[in-house]
Amino acid sequence: MQKRTSASELFALCAEKLHITERAAAGFFTVLKKQGVHSDDLVVRLEEMAIHHKEILERFEGFKCYFPEVEVLREKAGQAVAVGEFYHAEQSLLQARENARAVLAEDHTAPLDILKEWQVSETEICTNLAMLHLLQYHYSDAVQFFQAAAAALPEERKVEQAFCLCQAGSILWDIDRYPDALSLYEQALFIAREIRDRNREAALLRDIGMLYIVQQQDDKALEYLEQCLDVCGNIDCKEAEVLALEDIASTYNTKKEYAKALEYLEQSLGILRETGEKEDESRVLNNIGAVYQAQGEFPSALEYFEQALALSRENEDVETESRQLNNIIDVYKAQGNYDTALKYSEQDLALMRDCGEEQQECVVLNNIGMIYSAKEDHSTALQYHEQSLEKAEKLGAEELEASIRANIAWIYITQDKPAKAEPYLSRAVEIAEELEHPDLENWRGALKEVCTELQKQSSLIGRMLRFVRGKET
Repeated sequence: MQKRTSASELFALCAEKLHITERAAAGFFTVLKKQGVHSDDLVVRLEEMAIHHKEILERFEGFKCYFPEVEVLREKAGQAVAVGEFYHAEQSLLQARENARAVLAEDHTAPLDILKEWQVSETEICTNLAMLHLLQYHYSDAVQFFQAAAAALPEERKVEQAFCLCQAGSILWDIDRYPDALSLYEQALFIAREIRDRNREAALLRDIGMLYIVQQQDDKALEYLEQCLDVCGNIDCKEAEVLALEDIASTYNTKKEYAKALEYLEQSLGILRETGEKEDESRVLNNIGAVYQAQGEFPSALEYFEQALALSRENEDVETESRQLNNIIDVYKAQGNYDTALKYSEQDLALMRDCGEEQQECVVLNNIGMIYSAKEDHSTALQYHEQSLEKAEKLGAEELEASIRANIAWIYITQDKPAKAEPYLSRAVEIAEELEHPDLENWRGALKEVCTELQKQSSLIGRMLRFVRGKET
């Protein structure tokens, strides 16, 4: 029987991996427990928390308050953060803020530079509080303190004001509060234009455009993205110009205005070939291929996908190479050219095996099985699906396992073999229920039909047996 890992051992392992103290690791787990985070998400959340933890500690170290009575409390808060005592850190920072405000309210005769130091101190405390709440996934509190930080700043500290507003806007974006995020980004944009910060202006115009895209307001998105493109051209920032061109192209593609999409992508491609950015060139070639594919212009799509594939191999970018292979496979499948699709699939399979990507190898095996199913070569399809299933079970990839089992079940259903389909489909449904899989209802419906068919067959067999026995009597 495997020995169960104790809490202290778990904290030690976590501390070593994330480069934090064991007490900080314990604090992380306390936060995640309160948030009810699923075990499958623990690793991602812990890594995310470690990044925020490092950022806030660096912030504490990088700023020293002019006023000792405030700085003592900030230092105390920093020490509490370092050991995962986030509640105590928050209390110290709130007390520091109250002290700063009290002194500021009492001393109206202080010189202007001293008053501004108080304002900067309050801003820093509010920023610390915002980052502390973000670390604990208290999004609304984090937003409020970033806004308070912006409001506390002296009027001339425009850059810091824009930074705080953007931080708050970014959090609101992450939690899908898009109109609120837009309001803050618009305020930051106004500041950027006021101080003539063209780089920041371009970045904010793009962010606002992307916010309209996620709200499916494509015309508003294009309005801001075109402004972004104009600013990028004026400041001669090729990297930002390429991104703006691609964003505009993507929006036109969504609107099914394919000629416009291609026009902007070709401009982007021209810049990248001038600057020699091969990785980005591969991405744009792929996007052009995708636009042609969406129009059903398969020869043109293949031409660009093949160029992108060649570049990804030249760049030794395995992930992109696999993506290009799959794009080419999809085109050949759409044309019903399954043999050529299989040829590229075997290349993808060899690639995944060479780089030891077992889960992706499992995906490719499943995909090959589906191509053989489309060819109605069910025997070969089952061989690939069974190989894929064995690997998925070994890796514990339950979502993938469920899909493979459903694919195997479909083959048996098409062969009118419900008895063989039932155990595969039953297990797929069982896994899907645990994972809240999007195909759950479809699989439940199929399983119900399979079980109904089995009952019919059982009833028929029973009648036949009674008939035979009656004859024998």
